[in-house]
Amino acid sequence: MVDALQARGTNYWIDKPAIDALLRGGRAGQRTPVAFAKDGTVAIAVEKGEREAYMVLEPAYGGRDMERKDIEKALTAQSVRAGVDWEAIEQAISLKKYGSRILVAKYQEPVPGVDAKLEFLFRTKSTIHPKEVDGLKVDYRELETVVSVRKGEVLAKKTPATKGQDGFTVTGRALPAKPGKDERLAASKSAKLSEDRLQLIADIDGQPILRDRSVTVEPVLTIDGDIDYCTGNIDFAGSVRVLGNVVAGFTLKATENINIEGLAEDCCIEAGGDVLIKGGIQGGKKGTVKAGGNVSALFIERASVEAGGCISAGQTLHSTLFAGDQVVVTVEKGHICGGTIGARNLIQARIIGSEYGTWTELSVGFQPKDKVRLEEMKQERIERKAALVEAEKGIATLDELRAGGMRWWPRHEQTYERLQTGQTALTERLSELNREITVLEEALSSAETPQIKVARVIYPNVKIHIKEMSYLNQAEVQNTLFCEKDDQIEAMPYVA
Repeated sequence: MVDALQARGTNYWIDKPAIDALLRGGRAGQRTPVAFAKDGTVAIAVEKGEREAYMVLEPAYGGRDMERKDIEKALTAQSVRAGVDWEAIEQAISLKKYGSRILVAKYQEPVPGVDAKLEFLFRTKSTIHPKEVDGLKVDYRELETVVSVRKGEVLAKKTPATKGQDGFTVTGRALPAKPGKDERLAASKSAKLSEDRLQLIADIDGQPILRDRSVTVEPVLTIDGDIDYCTGNIDFAGSVRVLGNVVAGFTLKATENINIEGLAEDCCIEAGGDVLIKGGIQGGKKGTVKAGGNVSALFIERASVEAGGCISAGQTLHSTLFAGDQVVVTVEKGHICGGTIGARNLIQARIIGSEYGTWTELSVGFQPKDKVRLEEMKQERIERKAALVEAEKGIATLDELRAGGMRWWPRHEQTYERLQTGQTALTERLSELNREITVLEEALSSAETPQIKVARVIYPNVKIHIKEMSYLNQAEVQNTLFCEKDDQIEAMPYVA
């Protein structure tokens, strides 16, 4: 009977149980429905702890096939509302994938958060690598063993932890994500946090120290020994204390003060503040010391010393000293012998020169290098003025030629433009020179009462400059004060 129905092309659903009942009953001639028009069906199954949902489509028999809206209702009836794969559903409908289990919804795995990250922006480990020179040689004095930072410099930055992205089941139940682990960026007495607390900023100049993920800035760098091939050159933002010596050939620089317990040999020392060298300076004709503040040493021998404030020592031998205020050599021997000594206000010593007539030159009221610079600028001003006159003559000549109807060639235009550019540059430079010369002349005359004081004796062959005046001492003179009086240098008795 089933074959007969199918042979007739019946599209309805054939009710085989009804046919079986009919045949068992043997009721001939009775009209019994055995095939029905039936719509397509869909079955939704939620499995694996709401992590997956499957769909099984069944075809229609003379009825209506399943459409998207029917499947939406079936999913809603099973509370499937998240992670639905509508592309797979549309494809199953289109290709009439009947009787197959089709994955139509899948849970979203939670994405864990990323841990916070601290990045330190300075070298946290000491390394000893000599600096390459011209790609062929290495300089073992440049080892970069010390790290320093300036106030306001960023020491570390923090990348915040993320919360992660929550997942969900096919029914929409949340699967919480594990948040990233936080990392603490802490302030200290010498380092502060930015407003967003994501950057650590140095509050002072100094050496950054990392301890247990915490950063401090030490304002004083202490070298427990000599500055030599073990340490290399030092360039530090802050103050430096050296418990040993600074060996010949090496460089020590600091933005603040420098304190050396031992000797400074043939080396280079620079400080933004004061320099104290307890063991003295043995410069070997090449050693240099420069300080924005004061310089103090037990002795200074064959060295060049420059200070913005005062220079004080027990003895100076064949050295070049320039001080923005005073040079005072009064402790122990208090002896200035040989060299060139300059100070804006005062040079004071117990003994100046030697009984052998060692040439010694003293200048107060200005710094000799300032006077040299002034003369250089005045000479440059003369040369620039002459060049400006020539440029103006050239421009005037070309103006006359063009006004007279002369044919104006491109080369004339180029020359004219070049002369005008030169005229502008020369005018600007002359204005700068005039300003600089005025400032320097005022500085050279700023010392009101420049003096040279000798507590014991000044020997012959000592040249004295006070402002623009000069005097050569040719006798052995005791207890003398040299000063300016009536536009000349006067020597008078001095009692210390």
